[in-house]
Amino acid sequence: MGRLDALVRDVSVTHAGRPAAWAVRVVLRWVSPLVRALFRPTIRGLEHLPARGPYLLVANHSAGLGLAELSSFAALYLREVGPERPLAGFAHPRAFGMWPTSVIHPALGVVPSTYAAAEATLAMGVPLLVLPGGDHETMRPITQADQS
Repeated sequence: MGRLDALVRDVSVTHAGRPAAWAVRVVLRWVSPLVRALFRPTIRGLEHLPARGPYLLVANHSAGLGLAELSSFAALYLREVGPERPLAGFAHPRAFGMWPTSVIHPALGVVPSTYAAAEATLAMGVPLLVLPGGDHETMRPITQADQS
């Protein structure tokens, strides 16, 4: 068993896409007003997402950990769609072994970015948000987010 496998072997995907009530309250009460003030994000096209069943939602992010994009998306999705319609996000498996992401990710319904977690999540009928850019996109400055 590899080192990453060891990190995620105890991470359950039964929470996939289903955020804890306390996490929803934190995002809507604290994160949402903050991202609105800092980034003024918008979200369009939600009506094109399937109402139920598994699918992949593929996006990109820039600037380190993509904190601006990911916190904005989480706040907007929870506000516009709500926690009743599940959507699991992928995160690097190492994040599940480090505080505070080891607490935050499961509370938000995030799953490790492994084939096994993706298969289990989709088999449960939960859509999956994938950010496949890797180091190239992750470490690109936010001012270059629209460049390949």
